[in-house]
Amino acid sequence: MKYQLILIVATVLGAALAEDLILQEHPELMKCAKEVGLDVNDKNAKQTKEFKCLFKCAFETEGLLKDGTFVADKIISSLQSDTQMDKNGKEQAVKKVPKCMDQVKRQVDLCEKSFGLYDCIFNN
Repeated sequence: MKYQLILIVATVLGAALAEDLILQEHPELMKCAKEVGLDVNDKNAKQTKEFKCLFKCAFETEGLLKDGTFVADKIISSLQSDTQMDKNGKEQAVKKVPKCMDQVKRQVDLCEKSFGLYDCIFNN
């Protein structure tokens, strides 16, 4: 079964990496963590560039980021099919997608851009 990494990232990485070890339950994210050089045992991992690059890797793996551009319809579809969020949460997240994509569109660094999109949708 293919994981929807954007949602797994949003859920898993909202918690401390080293303390919860939830990341290790998701092989796709562990593959991304290894690819970007993220030390999942580092208690300060959330403050690193590699942490932000984990979002880029997850988005690219899911086809939500292609050639440096977010694929809005796939992001929306991924959010709508999430089983962890309630209906209201899904609706709110989906409504934020266009605004959040616009907010990060000028960001050149794809790690920053990917993290920015996540942060805008799930934390603002």
